[in-house]
Amino acid sequence: MDNIIELEHCFKQYWNQINRWLPEGIVQVDLKLLLDFGLLDFEAKDSSNRIFHVIENPDKILLVNQDFVVWIVPFIEQGISVSYTLIALNGRESLHPEICFKCVGAYNTSHLVLSILDKFISDIEENENVLTNIQNYY
Repeated sequence: MDNIIELEHCFKQYWNQINRWLPEGIVQVDLKLLLDFGLLDFEAKDSSNRIFHVIENPDKILLVNQDFVVWIVPFIEQGISVSYTLIALNGRESLHPEICFKCVGAYNTSHLVLSILDKFISDIEENENVLTNIQNYY
């Protein structure tokens, strides 16, 4: 799906009912998450080869490719800079939201947001490959 109007409609639907779409809630980025993801090892840099189309508007950034749609939404909450990142699988017919994470204050840097995004996308791809293999087995 790459129709901007449809993507905006999907975003509003997901965002307004985030707890329905993602019952496990929004992942809070903290030191433990960065450690678990191996993002505190500054020597080991793994660059992603994913390519996205970038669409910016005043209230969010949209990243789209054939596999994923990502919305990065900045806010100021109680005087602190916050970014929410919502990741959805880009299916042939529809989108399916997978996860949303929140970066606050010192964790809200472009480098960290993009590194965490890359890690979550890698995990989603790995899970999708496992599910495909299971389906193909049966």
